[in-house]
Amino acid sequence: MIGRGLVAAAVILPIACGGAPAASSPSPSAASTVAANASATPSVEPGLWRIEGYVVNQSGKPVKDVCVWVGPNGCKQFSPHTDARGHWQLDVAVGRATFDFTFEMPGFKTAKWSITPTGPTTYNLVLDNEQ
Repeated sequence: MIGRGLVAAAVILPIACGGAPAASSPSPSAASTVAANASATPSVEPGLWRIEGYVVNQSGKPVKDVCVWVGPNGCKQFSPHTDARGHWQLDVAVGRATFDFTFEMPGFKTAKWSITPTGPTTYNLVLDNEQ
């Protein structure tokens, strides 16, 4: 499922993206095509910049299910989360806006990052364990 919402001039695109909907009774080859599309990362739409990266722990291992959110409203049910590889992504509207990112995961210190993007951007993060 692709979820989209307008947040401070940003289009939020969760990582859990799906492919084309399956027909009511797909053939085996059509079902495998849908399954292949379900795991593919969608390309960036015109007028958007992709902000993405990876989150790892202090040992360098990917951290799954880190909530990545923009703005003051906190992690919500449909906020983007890192996948099994620790990868996250958000597509934001091209423009001159500042985005305040928060990375939150129980057992780790919450991390914050602020950026005014000038194009597609990669931000990789090492989360510190809570003490």
